[in-house]
Amino acid sequence: MKGTGMMYNDMNNPDDERKANVFCIASLICVFLPRVLQFLGYLLFGTLLQQVGRESVLYDRISGALSALGILFLIAGIVLVIYVRVKYPKNIFGKVLMWIYIVLAVLILIAFIVMLVACTLACSYLIETCQGCASMG
Repeated sequence: MKGTGMMYNDMNNPDDERKANVFCIASLICVFLPRVLQFLGYLLFGTLLQQVGRESVLYDRISGALSALGILFLIAGIVLVIYVRVKYPKNIFGKVLMWIYIVLAVLILIAFIVMLVACTLACSYLIETCQGCASMG
């Protein structure tokens, strides 16, 4: 598409392909590494604190900070994939990664809806059974 003023590359250049793949790998690291580190931290510190038998305020603060950082890294990973899709639209790795992220987002949304329905059903069941207890008493 030469001469049309398009702002993206046609991926004929191997350097562009390499750059796009580096951005995609950075996106994968941004999205999944914080979750793995948070899980490992929970395994290490959570098990240690259970053996000692006390709660740690420091662990709670570190866990909260890691969660916040994980959200920021997730946003950065999504921004990197969007950048790859705009700048290098013919990159296969970028396309596949975008669809993986979309499928994960849909699965998370479905899980949230199922959890919401389950909590609603559980609460309605508790309210119904609790009304009978109030009249007994």
